[in-house]
Parts: sequence; C-alpha cells; structure tokens
Amino acid sequence: MAFVDSGGRTNGRAGRGLEQAIKLLATLICLLGGLQAAANGWEHAAISFDALVTALNFEHPETRRRAAESLGLRGDPQALPPLRQRLARPERNPFVRDAIYSALGRLGDEEDAPTLIACIETEPRAEIRARCTTALGQIGAPQGRDVLLDLADSDTETDSVTAAAVLALSAYPEPKVITDLGRIARTQDVRAPAAIAALGSIGATSATVHLLAILERTEDPKLRALCIVALGRISDASSVPALLKIIETETDSRLRVRAVAALASVQSGSPTAALVELLSDPLPAIQLFAIHGLHQSDARQAGRPLSLYAEELLSRLVGYAKTGWRLNVTQALEALGLLTPALRALADLDPDDGTTAMLETANLADPRAIGGESLRLKDALYRGRRAALYGLGYAASDQALETLLGVAGLHNSDPRLRAVAVRSIGIHGRPETVPELLLALEDPSPEVTATAARVLGLMQANHAVPALLERLADPNRQVRFEAATALGLLQDQQAAPNLTALAAGDPEQSVRTAAQLSLELLQNR
Repeated sequence: MAFVDSGGRTNGRAGRGLEQAIKLLATLICLLGGLQAAANGWEHAAISFDALVTALNFEHPETRRRAAESLGLRGDPQALPPLRQRLARPERNPFVRDAIYSALGRLGDEEDAPTLIACIETEPRAEIRARCTTALGQIGAPQGRDVLLDLADSDTETDSVTAAAVLALSAYPEPKVITDLGRIARTQDVRAPAAIAALGSIGATSATVHLLAILERTEDPKLRALCIVALGRISDASSVPALLKIIETETDSRLRVRAVAALASVQSGSPTAALVELLSDPLPAIQLFAIHGLHQSDARQAGRPLSLYAEELLSRLVGYAKTGWRLNVTQALEALGLLTPALRALADLDPDDGTTAMLETANLADPRAIGGESLRLKDALYRGRRAALYGLGYAASDQALETLLGVAGLHNSDPRLRAVAVRSIGIHGRPETVPELLLALEDPSPEVTATAARVLGLMQANHAVPALLERLADPNRQVRFEAATALGLLQDQQAAPNLTALAAGDPEQSVRTAAQLSLELLQNR
C-alpha cells in the first residue's frame, strides 16, 4: 500500500511499513469523510499529532485545510513550525491559507505577528486579510496595535477588514485605544457595532463614559442593545442610573430585559433595592434576571424579599397541584422556572428565611398523566425539588431535617433526589442520622450509595466501617472510590488489609489511588 504526498514522494515503500500506511489512511478517512470541525476540534481528537502534521502536506487542499484547523483548535504550540513551513512553501490554496492564519492566531505566538502583518499588506483576498487581522488581535503583540489602529480608520480597506480591526483592538486595554474606539463608536457608521463590542470586551471602566454617551444620543435599537450588553460586561456602578432609566421608560421589552441583565452584573454598590422591585415586574424574564442579580450580590438583606417572592410562586403552584396539574401547565412551568433559581439564591443568602418555601417545594405533589407536557413538568418539578433539598441542608430547623429524612428526601422514589437528601443530611451532621445513612449505603442507586459513603466518612461515623468495607467490593467504581476515601478519613486500622488489596488490584486507577491515599492516612495516624 502506498500514498503519494504533494511533492511526489512515495510513503510506505521507504521503510515506513504497513502500520504507518494504515494510520495515514485513517487520517484521510476522518479528514475527508465529511466530518465538520467542531468548535473544540472533537472530531480530530482521536487523530495523532504526527498524522495531522503529515496531512498538512497532502495533495488534497481540503485535507490540508482540515489538518490546519484541527492543529489550531488543539492549541499545541508544537504545531507552529509545521504551520509556518506550510505557509512558506508557499501555500497557494486560499482556504488552506485562511485556516493556517486562523491557527496561528489561536496559538498566539508573538513571533507570528510579522507574518500576519505581511498578510494584511499583501493578501489579495479581503476575507483572508480579515482573518489575519483577527489573528493579529488574538496574538496581541505590541507591534500589532498601530497596524490595527491604522486599519480601523482606513478609507481604502473593505468594511469586513476594518470591522475586524476594530474588534481586534479589544486586545489592547490602553487609554489611547479606548479613546479611539469611543470615537469610532460615536460615528454610528458600519464600524460602530464592532467598536461598541470591543469596548465591552476590554472591560475597563474608562469605556463606560463612551457607551453612556452613545446610549444618550442614539435611537437605533441595535446600537442601544449592544451598548447595554457592553455595560453589563464592564459592570461599572456608574452605569446604574442609565440602566434604571431604560428599565423604567423603555417600551421595547427586549431592551428592558438586556438592561436588567446588565444591572444584575454590577457588583460594587449593587442596586439591591432596584432588583427587589423588579421581582414584581410583569415580564418573567426580568424577574429571572433580578433573581440572578440578587444572588450574585451576596446581599443577605435580599433573603426576605426573595423568600416572600418564592412563597407567592408556591401559592400558585399548590393551586395547580390540587388540579393534578391538568390545567395551567404553561403557567406552572413558568412559575417553576422562576422558583428554582430563587431557591438556589435563598440557599446561599438566607436558608433559614427560605425554609418555608423549600419545605413546600420538596413536598409538591407529582403530576398525573397530562399528555405530552408531563415530561417537561416532571423535569421542572425535579429541578425545583432538587434546589429545595439542597437548600434544606443549610436550614437550621428540625423540620428541615425531618423532610430530608422523609418521603420527600431520603425515601423519595427518585434516586437523584435521594442522593441530594443524603448530601444535605450530611451537612446537618447530626449523629442520630447515622443509622439512616447506613441504610442509604444499601440503596440500589450507586449515586445514593456513593454519596452516603462520602457523608459517613466526613461525619466521622466510626460505626460505618464494616458497611464501608463491604462497599469496597461494589461493582460501581465511584462507590468503591468513595468507600475507600471514607475509610481513610475514619482511620480505622481494621480497614488496612482491604485497602491494601484494593490499592494493588482494583481495575480503576482512581480507586487504586484513593485506596493508597487512605492507607497513608492510616499509617500516619
């Protein structure tokens, strides 16, 4: 079997052997078999680095293009020399050149900046000059800044190249660059959207004044939306008044939602009171971003209004449940979609104030058969219950622990919820719950069993040692891993022989490592 490369040389007859020929054939099949390159290069992950480098020199240009693309996506700097060599031959196919320049940008070596600048100056195809411009920004080399500034103001370049240059300037968070981008953004010509996006990407608070000026003077909804998104990325407290004004006066609901999302991203001097008021906005999307903003603010004073909000949602859901969820399914899904993030926020901000809402959510009735929407509703209920059981782990009340130990938690029909309940029982850390956790070690679900093993170890439940020793022979590797780890935490010497055997003979490396670490804990006791 033989393969002929682009230089006419024959591989396979000069001592490479059948194995290399098969490798190259596999490469050709993968590269030419119609597979589209994914954003992370997954389709090429099984192809060896050497095979991809070899493919850069194949006669078929599509093979070379895909190989260059994959080498760039992998991010291995060892790909730089062969990519540079391919360009220097020279590479005559424009699509292959485009892929190589893109790969050089991804790999980000400043040594390639002159090559990309030469491309911008000499490449006849505008789309490839735009690609080189983007790659130059990805590298962020000092010599690239002035080139990009000149391109951004060029009267002779195409719009695609100048827009690429404006975006690429976001790699240079310098006062002069920010000032120039602000000037370009205020021109409201075809470069303005790219300049606004670049200001947001830079993320410097000095860009805020430029974005606020554009918001004040333009009525273009697209530019306003871009400005709002950029302000959200910068998260500067000085943008709060303008964002609140948009929320209060804007008639375009899409802009209002974007403004709330930007407001929610502001961390310093977080507008907690304004976000609390937005919980009563008629638009569910605005309520959702208000919840996220309150959660991110880490403001404990948001706990009470969030708990009242969650309880109001639950009053509706309880009514829907009484009908067996046969009516108002859409409204129920909407309410559950808001309740779940509210409970997550309460778990972090004020689980004690959120206990009532968590208890009610955990005990919501299951839906009866309601046709095609039943699965969506059951999934939404699962996510809400999961958030509730998680939060109850941090609630101090006895009722929270009783619910975790009951039919809504540890004895739930859903093993995923049982596992969450076990985890939350462990957070409570009450010694009297150990017998229930020992029973959980016998659960048919590996997720529940593994979680119980971990919790018992962290709780220093020495009575669990015999049961944990049995779990070392469990068919599930995660269960064996957690049992071995727990035995190390408990530091009971009777576990040494079993852990020694596990460290030497388990088929899974992670389990052997856990057993070895636990043995070291026993030896250092």
